[in-house]
Amino acid sequence: MRILLLDHYAGSPSMGMEFRPYYFAREWQKQGHQVLIVGGDYSHLRRQNPVVDHDFQAETVEGVNYLWLKTGSYSGNNPARALSIVRFIHKLEAHAQDLIDSFHPDVVIASSTYPMETRSAQAIAKAGGIPYVHEIHDMWPRGLIAAYGFSEHNPMIRYIQRAENDFCRHADAVVSIPPATEKYLLAHGMPKGHFYSVGNGIIKEDWLNPAPLNEATCSELDSLKADGSRTVCFFGSFTKSYCLDTLLEAAELLKGEKVAFALVGGGVDKGRLVAMQEDKRLDNVHFIDPIPKAEIPSLLSYVDAIYIGMKKGISTEFGITMNKMYDAMASGRPIVFAVDAPNNYIRQYDCGVTVESENAQALASSIHELCAMDKKALDAMGARGRDAAFSYFEYGYLSRKFADILQEVIDRKRGE
Repeated sequence: MRILLLDHYAGSPSMGMEFRPYYFAREWQKQGHQVLIVGGDYSHLRRQNPVVDHDFQAETVEGVNYLWLKTGSYSGNNPARALSIVRFIHKLEAHAQDLIDSFHPDVVIASSTYPMETRSAQAIAKAGGIPYVHEIHDMWPRGLIAAYGFSEHNPMIRYIQRAENDFCRHADAVVSIPPATEKYLLAHGMPKGHFYSVGNGIIKEDWLNPAPLNEATCSELDSLKADGSRTVCFFGSFTKSYCLDTLLEAAELLKGEKVAFALVGGGVDKGRLVAMQEDKRLDNVHFIDPIPKAEIPSLLSYVDAIYIGMKKGISTEFGITMNKMYDAMASGRPIVFAVDAPNNYIRQYDCGVTVESENAQALASSIHELCAMDKKALDAMGARGRDAAFSYFEYGYLSRKFADILQEVIDRKRGE
């Protein structure tokens, strides 16, 4: 197949998030498919943005072919970001026939976070007589309403809602990263039989050949274990959505026990959490500076258990897909899972303990019970998660699953 993938924020390992388009493209190429990713020259998610002189500038990034559009930089959720989105959509729409003539795709995938890209994908699909697959990352506009308190009658929300309804009605297939969205999409016009779910995952080589952990972090973790304490680790961005307040409240309940908490990362909420730790005099809680993504496998090999929490609400209603869940499973360490979501792989694969979200007492009790288990039982629990991650949440497996969907959609379109 010749696969054209549209993702405004597409990144790569060297550029930074988002990684999914790159990993799928790389795996599809190994399988004999040809892939072209079209992205914008600026994304707030990337560590490093490409240097782009002109629209549709071609570049091969770590073996994957990209076309870049000049969309303009921005800071935060302001009018400049909205203008960047508009530029990306309209430039693709205006050059739909050019993309068909130059790349000759068999299928086009719209994969940006926002749903308005449906316009571009529909134009390209119509120009080439090819199927259009829409991939959902986040639930816009539902997530925006929940996060920022917008009214459903807000003009921006209504515009986004029209785009969501539009791709539901016109996409030849919808591939959702959140796994529990089918009922919602059917209510918004998606025909039955058009729904598929392909989640995020891991790169197996990263876990089989991990980068070494820096000496400073090694030393800090070793000091936590010096008195025989079991270590419970959180890694990632310090934001309210990950229920770190609840984790610190649980740590307060476990003061005096041989359990240490290592919180590795940074973010907007770190200062407040450090102040909370100091105010409560939580000597069992330790903050560790962020580390490179490549060192995460080695970090997790140092700890005894991993905490994953998330606040209740829109972010969990349709299922969770955060990369840290798959990383935690791949680590081979048991997981303390404080998330209320329809997809609970920790329970499904018996690779940890599940506790109610935002319940510090229940969280403390679960951590106490887990840390009281012997090493053999903990290792067996973690191994079940690792086996599941390597079997069902690895990009080689996921890419084959996605490719089968694309081929099915192409065959269906040709048969119409």
